[in-house]
Amino acid sequence: MMKTIRFILIALLAAACIACEEAPREFVGTLSPYISIYDVRNLYDGEDVVLTSENLSEASMIVGVVNSSATDGNAPEGTVVIQNVRRSVTSGISIELGDASSTLDLGDSIAVNVVGKTLTRQNGALMIRGISSEDVEVLSEGHTLSPVSVTIDELYENPEDYECLYVSVSNCLLSDSEMAGQKYGGDLTVNAGDELSDIIISVRDGSSIADLTIPETPTTYCGLFFYDDDVTFRIMPVTEDDIIARYMILGWDMSWYYNNYEYTEDCPAYYVRENIGECVLKRGPSLESQTASNAFSSAWPVDADLASAQANGSYYEFSIVPENGAEISVYSIDIALRVQTSAPDKYMWFYSIDGGETFEAMSEMLTFQGSKSDNDGIMQPTLDVSSVTALQNFTTPVIIRLYAWGATQEGRSFRIGKTLSTRQYAVAIEGEVS
Repeated sequence: MMKTIRFILIALLAAACIACEEAPREFVGTLSPYISIYDVRNLYDGEDVVLTSENLSEASMIVGVVNSSATDGNAPEGTVVIQNVRRSVTSGISIELGDASSTLDLGDSIAVNVVGKTLTRQNGALMIRGISSEDVEVLSEGHTLSPVSVTIDELYENPEDYECLYVSVSNCLLSDSEMAGQKYGGDLTVNAGDELSDIIISVRDGSSIADLTIPETPTTYCGLFFYDDDVTFRIMPVTEDDIIARYMILGWDMSWYYNNYEYTEDCPAYYVRENIGECVLKRGPSLESQTASNAFSSAWPVDADLASAQANGSYYEFSIVPENGAEISVYSIDIALRVQTSAPDKYMWFYSIDGGETFEAMSEMLTFQGSKSDNDGIMQPTLDVSSVTALQNFTTPVIIRLYAWGATQEGRSFRIGKTLSTRQYAVAIEGEVS
């Protein structure tokens, strides 16, 4: 009897194996028609590449937001520059479109058919040639791009990471001091304090920017980044707002913090402008410190609203302390936030000029912008505080506090960071010290 059962089982197994060989499993699905700009850029290896469905992994289109302006002329004539984000990495590329480039506006989200087109390097940028107006579809309009904050040194170390991106470079000094007081039309050379870090600010004659006066003080420049070779680095501003007579006065490098401090400790600023005292990022009493690489992280309580967050002490804060009789002005704040699912996603900035006895609002209620599945954190829109009177020309300490609320689950993370290779400062404060 046992032999019979064993024989039947062996026969059934053999039949199953034969069936598997004769009818292998098939997985049916539809491949995405879209490929990231990052992946397209990686196809270039020094020689022109014809883009095909094979080397595009069966995709046919790229999508991105237009970061160039034909009106202001911040890109080579006849081209459109777009950028998009893939896994927290922002990548850009130039598209040769001829006269049709004038039909696309800054902030348009577009889809571009690239099959059969040529990927090449031209005018200091990776470019896709052979695109016609029929290959371009406008998906939506009016998108606002925040610049990628970068140092001149970082541009020199990894120029390909920033090419065709809308970037922001702070603390730029005139290479020739005699240029102060003149107009911007043409090329202006600036640096980070030495001639080995020269970068060109290019402004087309006749644009609205060309009539602006070149400031003597350190300046922040925003614009599209291009490089012709390993020597000529160029930023082309988009609008008048891209030239800012201010500089970074405080910056938090969370990679430096992660490698030098315990996660339970407070986080000192890595960059501190001269005549500012030590500046330390701290947690409020309701927050529990969490370990997270290259970030300043905390577990947050469930606070239903701002009043609850204020009552419980759910905040991050730091103090700006003038030294040696200095006057300090704060103009803007840039911060990268990582917000987990069910974590606080509403936040608001406050300041105190009386040692923390009272706090006044310096922003409206803000909502986290970006995906909660992005573990690297996302740079939030720049907060302009230049109109906050108390933050201009102050000579006594000011406390800056960031409250957050809206969590639906206890202990979820609302963290600052990360610091990335393409984003050194998870928090950057811009202003002036005199």
